[in-house]
Amino acid sequence: MRIAQLVPALHPGDAIGNDARTLSAYFQRNGISSAVFYLHADPEVAAEGFPVSSYPEWIGDDAANVTILHYALPSPLNDRFARTAGRRILVYHNITPSEFLQGYPHLQHLSREGRRALAELRTIPCTAVADSEYNRLELAAMGFADTRVIPIFIDFDRLNESPCPVTLRMHRVEQMVTFLFVGRVTPNKCQHDVIRLYGVYKRAVNPRCRLFLVGKYDGFEPYLDRCRRAADRFRLGDVHFVGRVTHRELLAYYHMADLFVSMSEHEGFGVPLVEAMHRGVPVMAYAAAAVPYTMGDAGIRFRQKSGMWLELAHLAHLAATDPVVRTRILAGQTLRLEAFSMAHVARLWDAVLGASDLR
Repeated sequence: MRIAQLVPALHPGDAIGNDARTLSAYFQRNGISSAVFYLHADPEVAAEGFPVSSYPEWIGDDAANVTILHYALPSPLNDRFARTAGRRILVYHNITPSEFLQGYPHLQHLSREGRRALAELRTIPCTAVADSEYNRLELAAMGFADTRVIPIFIDFDRLNESPCPVTLRMHRVEQMVTFLFVGRVTPNKCQHDVIRLYGVYKRAVNPRCRLFLVGKYDGFEPYLDRCRRAADRFRLGDVHFVGRVTHRELLAYYHMADLFVSMSEHEGFGVPLVEAMHRGVPVMAYAAAAVPYTMGDAGIRFRQKSGMWLELAHLAHLAATDPVVRTRILAGQTLRLEAFSMAHVARLWDAVLGASDLR
């Protein structure tokens, strides 16, 4: 048996590409020939996969072979997936709804087209895997018959690596509460609301604080400008738009953080939530879309922003600075991480593919 994974693109730090590569490594450790095929790849990670042009010859026409399509955007991969001779598994990572992309007409078109093209795949015999219950419910509503939930395969060993010492030295400050959010700077992730909460916290609770917003923003410069104007309007210092970072730089920001704050209104899974929990950072998150499914009973979850800014700021202070509250939060997050352990996710994949195939 061979297992091919099709992804639109491979980018460093991208959750979908990381999922595919970690999953491929798992298959290979179990003696199964596996490869990742992409339409596009950044030079630094291109060697970890192959151009999709080599996929047909590699997969062949053996009905025992498996093709996994990681779906987040419409692409020519849909047609290749539909025409493969072997078994098919669709992995759905969600599509940002078009209403969150006002002002970006091209992306709104991609969003609508992506959902239309996804719905068409329901007529193809396949197992439809979602990386969250939120995404599974979308697949079921579209008419997919065989739906399962398997969380993203997160490589926790990589998260245990040492943080970048240069980044730690560059931002070394004593007794300053550090807020952190990790995610692409886009309207659905609501970095402007993270800034608003931080501003209330800084003015009304504790002026000794700083905020790091880590994540690339190419293509969303107008929204980045909006966030920067919000920080200027509130006259906030120490709001750092970090941009794209390396893996070890990212670990440094988790290391420095006293609190991870998510105000996102649409997540299909939310990998940084799990990363923060694993790195021992209390998580405070707006409970929208897939966030409640990812968080479970862990961390601090809230369902209202408007009119709650001061209350949320005081709650953030407790989570970041009170030893008893912090210990309780971290204990709950540690328990929640069991749902994303590599052993648990591997068992779910074993069940989908057949345990005998992976032993």
